[in-house]
Amino acid sequence: MALQMFGFSQTLRTPTHFVFLLVIGEFLILFPTITFKILIHFFPFIEKFMQPISICYCSATILHLIVGVYIGQERVVRRLTIKSSKLKDTTSIVQLSDLHVGSLPPSILVDVVTKVNELEPDFVFITGDLVDSHQIVRDSMPSPGSKCLDPTNPFYPLVQLNAKYGTFFVMGNHDVMSGRDSVAEILSACPNITTLVNDFVDVQLKSGAQVRVIGIEDGSTSYFQQMVTELEPRLAEKRPADFTVLLHHRPAVRVWRKAMEMLGCDLFLAGHTHAGQIKVFSELVKLAFDGPVWVKLLRKRRISRYSEERLTNLDEPFMYTNPGTGMFGTAIRSSKKNEITLFRVNPLPET
Repeated sequence: MALQMFGFSQTLRTPTHFVFLLVIGEFLILFPTITFKILIHFFPFIEKFMQPISICYCSATILHLIVGVYIGQERVVRRLTIKSSKLKDTTSIVQLSDLHVGSLPPSILVDVVTKVNELEPDFVFITGDLVDSHQIVRDSMPSPGSKCLDPTNPFYPLVQLNAKYGTFFVMGNHDVMSGRDSVAEILSACPNITTLVNDFVDVQLKSGAQVRVIGIEDGSTSYFQQMVTELEPRLAEKRPADFTVLLHHRPAVRVWRKAMEMLGCDLFLAGHTHAGQIKVFSELVKLAFDGPVWVKLLRKRRISRYSEERLTNLDEPFMYTNPGTGMFGTAIRSSKKNEITLFRVNPLPET
C-alpha cells in the first residue's frame, strides 16, 4: 500500500525507473553529506551542530516527499489568454505533454481525457513523451489490421479525446526510444489523432481562417534545425496560413525564434523539461534549457517563464513549455503541478 501511494509499484517496473529513483536517492544523501564535510573543513565549530542539522534535513526531506506525493496527485488546468490580429474568432487550444503512459496508473489518462473534453477545445496538441518505455508499447500493440484500439488497451482513453478540429501528436524522446514505428502503429488505431512526423497539415476553421499545424519529432538541436530547413521550401509552395503552430517536444531555446521566422509560426509549443519535477532539480533544468542566471537577468522573460495568466499580443512569436501533464519515474512532484494548458486565442479589437 505504501509503495502504491508513492507510485513506486509502477516505478519499479523497469530498470530505467529504478535507476531514476537511485539517482534521486543518492543526490538527496550525497549532496548534503559533501556540503557538510566542506563546511566542517573550513568551519570546525559547525561539527557540534551536526546532529540537529541532520535531524532538520531528514525532516525537511520527508516533508518534501509527502508534499510531492500530494502535488503529484493534482492535475490542474492552466488557462492562458492570448491575443492575435490573425484570427477573427476565439480559438481554444489544449496542450498536453509528457503523459508517460506506463509509468503511472492507467486511471491518470482517463482523468486527463475527461478534463480535456470538459473544456470543449478546438484543437488538442500532444507534444511528446506519450509513452514511457518499450514494455508498455509491447503490451499495447493493436491487433493486425485493427482500426480502433480495444477498450482494455492502456491507450484506449485517447480514442475518446474530443477536439473540434482534431488532435495532433509529435514524438518525444521516450516515444522515439520506445520504437517510433510501434508508437505510430498504436496511434494509427486512434482515428481521432494525427501523428505529425516532420510534416504539417492545414486546417480550415468555420470562420474561413486557416490554421497550419507543423510537427517536428524529437531530436538534437542540429536535427531540429535540419528539419526546419527541409520544411521551409515545402511551406513556401503553399499559401501562407492565417495562424501557424509549431509542435516540438524539446524547447529548442537557442534556435526557436529563428525556426519560427523561417516557418512563419506564431506559437511554439514544447514540453520535455517537467519543470524539473523534483524541486531540487528545477534550477538545474532552468540552467540547461533557459541559459545561465546572469543571462536571464539581462533579457526579457520568455512566455515559458511567465507566471501571469493573461498574456499580451501574439503578433510576435512566442514559445510555451508545458511542465508536464504526467510524471516520469514516480508519482512525486514538487516543482510544478501536473498541467493541462488551455490557450484561448482571442482576436485583437479593431482600432
